[in-house]
Amino acid sequence: MRARLARALVALSLLGACGTTEPTQVVLVIGGQWEGEVPIDTVDVEVLGPDGTPRAATAELTNRPLPRTLGLVHTQGPLGPFLARIQGLSGGVPIVERRARFSFVEGEVRVLQLILSSACIDSSCEEGLTCDRGSCRVVDIAPSELTPYPQGGLDAGAGMTPADGGLDGGMLDGGVLDGGAPIPDAATP
Repeated sequence: MRARLARALVALSLLGACGTTEPTQVVLVIGGQWEGEVPIDTVDVEVLGPDGTPRAATAELTNRPLPRTLGLVHTQGPLGPFLARIQGLSGGVPIVERRARFSFVEGEVRVLQLILSSACIDSSCEEGLTCDRGSCRVVDIAPSELTPYPQGGLDAGAGMTPADGGLDGGMLDGGVLDGGAPIPDAATP
């Protein structure tokens, strides 16, 4: 598991300590939909908090392609909004981007699925919009789009399959809780 975590994204500890005993987290599931050969070799994730503080993580895709998962941990302060920007890069040059503005749900672990798509390469959407599978949509994520983390892990019902750019396994690819403890297998979030 350590080797897998070392290759993957690093958790983003977004704030200090929360008053609830239940975890308050969002698990980003970053998938891909490509026509032909996958054009990206790296994924950069930047999350901007309500106070304007950015956090970033990077995943090299050379040894393992998308999908990737990243656990975001909220521990105090406003629950949102947070703005996630996911960029797919080729040779260090960004070629596709997906943005999402969301808020945490206190005391719950939620899943946010974001797809990088070849249909969005070289697309341009107006301010407040982002490209999602070839169409411009609002950046704001409705609470209903943050699905509850399934009891049996991500494979048990997060709604995406490897065929449509989604899930690959039942544990987080990258993530460290506050204090440096690894995020447990997805079966026990």
